[in-house]
Amino acid sequence: MSSTTTSTDGTSATSVGDPPPYYKHLATIKDGITRNPGIRPARDLAVLYEYNDGRNDNALIRNLAGKVQPAVPCSLLLEDGRRFPLTIGSRDSFYELRLTHNTLLLAPTVRLECTFQSRDPPHASYLTLALEWHWHDYNGQSCSIKNYGQHAEDESVVEFYAGPPTPSEGFGWVGHTMPRLSPAEADLVETLRTICTTDVRRLYGFELRLKRMSITDITKLRKVWSLLPGGSGPPLPSFGAKLAFAPFLPRGLVYASTKEDMQKPYALTTGSVKHPWVTLECADSFRTISEAVLQLSYSVHIAEAEAKVALQLWAKPVQPHRYRLFAKGDFQVLGVKFSRFRRLGSDQDARYRLPNQLHSKMTLIVRGARELEVSGFLTENTTGILAHDAYFIITSESLVWLALDAKAAELTFSEAYYNVTFEPHYNSFTHTSQLATGYQLSRSKNKRWHPVLLNQGHDLIDCINLVDMPWVRPNVKATAERRLKLRVECNAEQLRVINGLERARGDLVLITGPAGTGKTLLHEALADYPTKTAFTSLY
Repeated sequence: MSSTTTSTDGTSATSVGDPPPYYKHLATIKDGITRNPGIRPARDLAVLYEYNDGRNDNALIRNLAGKVQPAVPCSLLLEDGRRFPLTIGSRDSFYELRLTHNTLLLAPTVRLECTFQSRDPPHASYLTLALEWHWHDYNGQSCSIKNYGQHAEDESVVEFYAGPPTPSEGFGWVGHTMPRLSPAEADLVETLRTICTTDVRRLYGFELRLKRMSITDITKLRKVWSLLPGGSGPPLPSFGAKLAFAPFLPRGLVYASTKEDMQKPYALTTGSVKHPWVTLECADSFRTISEAVLQLSYSVHIAEAEAKVALQLWAKPVQPHRYRLFAKGDFQVLGVKFSRFRRLGSDQDARYRLPNQLHSKMTLIVRGARELEVSGFLTENTTGILAHDAYFIITSESLVWLALDAKAAELTFSEAYYNVTFEPHYNSFTHTSQLATGYQLSRSKNKRWHPVLLNQGHDLIDCINLVDMPWVRPNVKATAERRLKLRVECNAEQLRVINGLERARGDLVLITGPAGTGKTLLHEALADYPTKTAFTSLY
């Protein structure tokens, strides 16, 4: 049995004994790359942890970490007496409202989902809108949920006061689907837009239709409901915190719910604090700026971790990489042919690109198994050198010194290939600058970028045609577009960005994606394109 103590500030804490149920899952979460179970301080890839359901039922931890499943069919009741939908099964309203909660461990919200269904074929959904009301003061004290209550005698009614919710999903696509909506459906969309954009506290009510749900589903939901404010179970620590997306860490055997155990969002983006237990769901939109910055920061951490692990695997091939030494100007250039090495991911034959500006120590094996230690940095292919997988310029010694060295002299004029081992030094400058960019985006002075960053409310941002200007001649524009698409061998995602270049919302286009998918080449091509149409480009 666990015991409960009260701290000096009046908050309760569960002390020595059985930890809360969600702590029991710590030992069953696996590292996303090494596949090793258990969370330890040495883990660097905390955001890649996965659930292992071998020893515990993970339904509770999944519901606390992400969207609570299943969402409950409901009706929305507004304080002015309006009700959506007006009647269940109305022929002019092909949509369904469902109520659930989201990220209860990190930034608890009440989530309302509205799914629009087509008439032909019937029941096929074509648009989902989602709103979320927050328990945290994400945008001032007037926005958070107050007086939340689920009637003990009638679980089918939920009420609370709150400020405007954040548009969580689908609002960037509303403009494309408005022609398909009936008048009743369009009225609902406009109502949802209004309550999102009007800074007014309202009373919200939801009538749950629990009769449509199974006993098993209701039992799962009651476990979650008991942890909400006013519930019969122990309150989650995230409800006692003032910060959203601020995971807490246990102190020894004491599992406290005090705000001192919460980590500030900026601390989470520095890498000094590991993410506790769960992943953040990745979507094409964000609810708040704090969530957006954390998502971007975690994606940077993941990309950094993947790049480091991939580089380590490259430096430890099954058989040593092979090299040939070339003289180029005042430098010696090492042409390297890769041997077989393990790759991240399932495609073991994918071409591996070394990180830009890579510096490495290299041990060159020469005739007679003699060794020569040098250092150098990765460079692009230089004219006149045969095709290789990578090229390194030797910087540790001058050409004169190498020419005087007997072992080096053997190499300089040899056309044979020999073994080479690498000790690469990973450069984290990009990682640091990306984190700094995310932090700068979150500041109030950069509010003009926030609608674009959240990927919501696009219809509120002016459209700017980047190349349809009077001084851009049509033939120049057409030529530039052809060159843009021919400059690199584009994949489907790159072509989508290129084809959408002319209409960019808010002057900003964010291009993200996994390592090796061609983001850098696309950036270079996009930077080159405006110069062909009389613009100035800074890259």
